[in-house]
Amino acid sequence: MSRSPKNFEDLTSSPSLDNVLVGLSREGVSVKQRKIYIPSVSIESPLILSEFLDYIIEFGDKEKINDPVTLIIGTYGGESYGMFGMVDLIRNAPMPIDTLAVGAAFSAGAWILAAGTGVRRAYENAYIMIHQLRGGNDGTMHEMAQTTAHYKHMQKLSESLLAKFTNKDEKYWNRTCKKEHYITAEQALEVGVIDEIIYEKAKNVPKV
Repeated sequence: MSRSPKNFEDLTSSPSLDNVLVGLSREGVSVKQRKIYIPSVSIESPLILSEFLDYIIEFGDKEKINDPVTLIIGTYGGESYGMFGMVDLIRNAPMPIDTLAVGAAFSAGAWILAAGTGVRRAYENAYIMIHQLRGGNDGTMHEMAQTTAHYKHMQKLSESLLAKFTNKDEKYWNRTCKKEHYITAEQALEVGVIDEIIYEKAKNVPKV
């Protein structure tokens, strides 16, 4: 797997830190800056975030327990179960979790972006995409009926979460999620998926 992006601080070489953050080398992470980058959402993603939060709590500066942790999201999406797990961890973390969309926060990434408990941001050129949950179905007639009922429950849960995190209700998200729905950072701000947009810094203009 690739190392952390260059703009993140390298992790300290402390053996104890290496042991605590098992698996985190697969993701971009900066303990000093309290940042973690999730490029994809899988069943392992909640475990990675959990290990990072545990490190902050157990080995970090305890006087800074109320300082936010930034979750940077640049993803095409991933697994629904991993998404629900990430949302639960974010909403129950002892410190505020800021979320930041970079480039793309698609599918599961959109829910994780909206779930932030601190400040939810997106860069001005980021896109967010929301759609219905997807999954396969096979087996006996009874098994397929049970699986379909389970998927319907998961879809309703996902819509209720968006209604909880944004300024739109479940009916709005039920209509919106029926097709792949792409929105800009400006549109995400309008519907309450994010709180702020990060714009390009004004270029220095020479004084006349």
